Amino acid sequence: VVPNPFFVVSGYGGASAQGTTGGEVDNKIGFYNLPKQDCKVHIYSYSGQLIQTINHSKDYTNEWFEVTRNNQFLASGLYFFVVETDDGQKTHGKFVVIH
Repeated sequence: VVPNPFFVVSGYGGASAQGTTGGEVDNKIGFYNLPKQDCKVHIYSYSGQLIQTINHSKDYTNEWFEVTRNNQFLASGLYFFVVETDDGQKTHGKFVVIH
């Protein structure tokens, strides 16, 4: 997960402090080194609530705009992710969001 910890205005990727770049990279979280096959990235809160599921294609890396499946922005805190391939392989990790 990049950046980690994630600051709401992180400046990751060259964004200005105001987030005025065309790509709005200051509000994205990137998942890298994912399997070279289709998989799903499940994101959970510290309490175990499913926050979002991201479908990853073997052809590119997905970026996430830290919006929940209920269309709300993430609160500050510790989050966990589980990457699951179609053949059942899993790996996991964690990241922090700071407002």
